[in-house]
Amino acid sequence: MFDTLKDKYFDEIKRLRRDLHRIPEEGLKEFKTSQYIKDYLTGLGLEYEEIAGTGVLCYIDVGSETTYAFRTDMDGLSIVENNEIDFKSTHPDMMHACGHDGHMSILLIFAKYLSENKDKLKDNILLIFQPAEEGPGGAKIIIKEGVLKKYNVANVFALHLSPNVPKGKYSSKPYGFYAASTEFTVFIDGKASHGAAPHNGMDCIVIAAQYINGIQSIVSRNINPIREGLVTIGTINGGDRINIIAEHVEMEGTIRTLDKETYNIIDKRMHTLAEGLSEAYDCKITYDWRPFYGITYNDKELYEKVVPAFKDDYILGDAILSAEDFSFYSEEVPCFFYELGIREEDKGYVHPLHNACFNFDEESLIYGVMGDINILKTLGAIE
Repeated sequence: MFDTLKDKYFDEIKRLRRDLHRIPEEGLKEFKTSQYIKDYLTGLGLEYEEIAGTGVLCYIDVGSETTYAFRTDMDGLSIVENNEIDFKSTHPDMMHACGHDGHMSILLIFAKYLSENKDKLKDNILLIFQPAEEGPGGAKIIIKEGVLKKYNVANVFALHLSPNVPKGKYSSKPYGFYAASTEFTVFIDGKASHGAAPHNGMDCIVIAAQYINGIQSIVSRNINPIREGLVTIGTINGGDRINIIAEHVEMEGTIRTLDKETYNIIDKRMHTLAEGLSEAYDCKITYDWRPFYGITYNDKELYEKVVPAFKDDYILGDAILSAEDFSFYSEEVPCFFYELGIREEDKGYVHPLHNACFNFDEESLIYGVMGDINILKTLGAIE
């Protein structure tokens, strides 16, 4: 099947990907991207519906009681591209550094394949072109607007390009695949004094150092070693001058876990640590906890049903502590999320996601189209 799909669609999927790569846009502001998608679907003779501001739905109705949804993300990242390529981003300080240009191209060619083979479809297909995966979470908006209920969606499927998986291979795992992520800010308020008289103040930088050291031991000493959990402090700001004891420090970070029990332990210990330091140093510590994305969960029954679609090209993956707003779909209906390999060391396609040098060979995208087609065949949704 791969050779047939490549012969028929490679030039077009390459053009789509490069066109989209040139116009990365911020989440919920994907206006050019949205119009590009709508124009392409119209050219296929497919109807579309606007959703979630810049999102696009394409419903292929064959009169079945079952509807399967396939989702792609649309937004780019605020990164200055460092690739020397002729299809480099034309939008200042924006780049498709997470493969969303590839995801959209796969779904557009998948749409073309379905339009050409509609007479072979046994079930309805809903294609979801979703904005704002990188934030604030376009999936949540799609669900809130009632899309899954309106179309009576049985399952939602999605893929993500992975530079950690060899080109042409597919990777996933049952249950928790991508982690839940919670963002937090910690505020420490003490008392300023002259640097020569620290005893007259409450040094928030010292307190912050104690807090950072303390939370690093939560995962290593309070969490079962076979459970996945991670706490990261990403920013720390405090102090006014080199000779003044800092009276305020602000820290921001993330908590990532793959199960609720682990999250609860981390959450409780971080708050307990803050309370203890407040008492020990006679300072005030407050915090702002912001749950971001939940666990991207692969339904076990659905997983076992569709994984045979990948045959010998399937690799059982490890849990990944990145977060994905696809998690919101998996809270509503049984879902399946998989990674599509793009790694080619001999060609230099090894850079991680969210890197200014991230790139891939468009031939990899044909494997994505083939994967989605084979999922439908495994489900009996297409001949």
